[in-house]
Amino acid sequence: GVRMLVRRAAVLPLIPEHRVEDVWLEALEDNGDDDNDVLRFKDYVTETWVEGHLTHWNHYENDGSRTTNVVEGWHHKFNRMCRRPHPNIFMFIQLIQKEQAANEAKMIQLAAGGVVRPKKKKYRQLDSRIRHLKDRLRQGTIQLMEYADAASRLLHLE
Repeated sequence: GVRMLVRRAAVLPLIPEHRVEDVWLEALEDNGDDDNDVLRFKDYVTETWVEGHLTHWNHYENDGSRTTNVVEGWHHKFNRMCRRPHPNIFMFIQLIQKEQAANEAKMIQLAAGGVVRPKKKKYRQLDSRIRHLKDRLRQGTIQLMEYADAASRLLHLE
């Protein structure tokens, strides 16, 4: 149904680049829904993602962060430090200098043996489960669609 189609679309970033089209074509074959909204969704995923620049969004080879949350968090912090929607250039320069000083202090702490705050346990577990599934796919102990469906369940898209 539609739920499985959405799950398979959402898991495409975790599929090996050279197999993304295979997974999506099978997802389309398994879904015969001709509802106008569903057809628009299928076309969107096909044109924008599957036929687009896979290297820009595919994370199969990536064991690190798969989101832009770190950047968004930094941007939020920077906006809080600014306290104005449109700072003048001098205020902006001061904020950048303050941020640079803070980052240099963090680098000194790390060089002196300090530790980076670890990821939350639930994200470490998610990363581990995804790595395990990737290993099983590479070893051939699961098929591509089994991998795709198992990985999509890890994303908790209900």
